Amino acid sequence: MRPALERAYRTSAYRVDGLLLRVGRRPLWPGPPAVLLTAHNPHSRRQPPGWNAKMLCALDATLRHHPWREAQSGQGAWREIQRLVEMDARAGRVLARRFRQNAVLVLKPHQPPLLVILARAP
Repeated sequence: MRPALERAYRTSAYRVDGLLLRVGRRPLWPGPPAVLLTAHNPHSRRQPPGWNAKMLCALDATLRHHPWREAQSGQGAWREIQRLVEMDARAGRVLARRFRQNAVLVLKPHQPPLLVILARAP
């Protein structure tokens, strides 16, 4: 992953249930193990809103047996709808790869959010 893109992931704001999360910073995650997933803009390539909505529906169908809540990430034009999914990091990485995502945010109880990079360096 290009350094500028990784920096964008690391400095982004992630929001769930009114809680603002940032990679490696407080507040500590108060809930069960979870991951933040999206199907928007695979490999950080902007897609039309209709395409992103269709892919998010596909992600939702995949998550039908997992508890999840809506979340958001990013700012301005790069704001994305996310799913906060109660699952372990390994399962989250598998799904993120399936939906061609570069990274996944991993949340562990009483720890700051952790960014796990999935994309290989260019």
